[in-house]
Amino acid sequence: MIYKGLMVRQGDPARTPYPPNIEIAVGDVYDTATNTIKPNNVIDKAIGSGKPFRVRPKGMYYCPQSWKDEAGTWTDYHTRAGVTNIYPGMPRTWDPAFVLRHTAFLAALGLKYPGVFFYLSGCSWVYAEGCLRDTNDARTRNNLLAAGYTFEADIAAQHAMIDAGALAFKSSTLGMAFSAYDHLYPDGTRKVEMPRTVELMTYFRTKLGARAYLTNNSLEASSKGGIFDAIPAQGEPFGFQTTTLPRIGNCWDAVDNGIKRGAQVIELPAGYQTVLTPTQLASFNARLKAN
Repeated sequence: MIYKGLMVRQGDPARTPYPPNIEIAVGDVYDTATNTIKPNNVIDKAIGSGKPFRVRPKGMYYCPQSWKDEAGTWTDYHTRAGVTNIYPGMPRTWDPAFVLRHTAFLAALGLKYPGVFFYLSGCSWVYAEGCLRDTNDARTRNNLLAAGYTFEADIAAQHAMIDAGALAFKSSTLGMAFSAYDHLYPDGTRKVEMPRTVELMTYFRTKLGARAYLTNNSLEASSKGGIFDAIPAQGEPFGFQTTTLPRIGNCWDAVDNGIKRGAQVIELPAGYQTVLTPTQLASFNARLKAN
């Protein structure tokens, strides 16, 4: 049965008050030379705690260098609120060589951890959200096209990732983060398109059924419409990760917003203890379990 309730970012499941989403880089747990899982890694330690948890691989900017060498790279200009962070060495996640490497990684995870909840993030870049393509910055658009990026290749890679996850994990639930798809066209124009996201969510659900957990990683107090209607429309199971405290607005309102939309899980922001009381948290947890 899928866990329902509050979750937290990172942490040791034996010590956190709610189950953590444990973030890993591929190389933290996977030996690319042997295509095997490293012993005594953070997942093994979490299993040893006997407590519930989930595993969220980071965006593929943090993948092994050998994957980047095989698939090729480009430079991403990640611009938000007027602030630009530059990520040289971003892998071409749509390249067949990269897809094969990530497929082998999922196969190894599924073999070693058949019952563990993992998020699929093999097509994501900076953050573990594969619909974000940073094309609001013209430099990213130019670099992507020069690197051979196409919408068709990207969607094919996303489908291949979902297929590989469904094959590798026969019984466990898999998660995937969705937002409005950032569609880059061959002429360099871009458009944020919710229908592309719905198509991808539908493909995910079709392949895994009730084992496909949908989420979005930017819930705020004011969140409404768009992805925040599209995810609940797909049915259970689904949940939300809140955005960071500086961006969330009123944290109580944000969590309440997600629960009222029918979420079974809300991942709290770092520092949530400074703005939510134990009584409020207990109430939220009970409401999520009842959803």
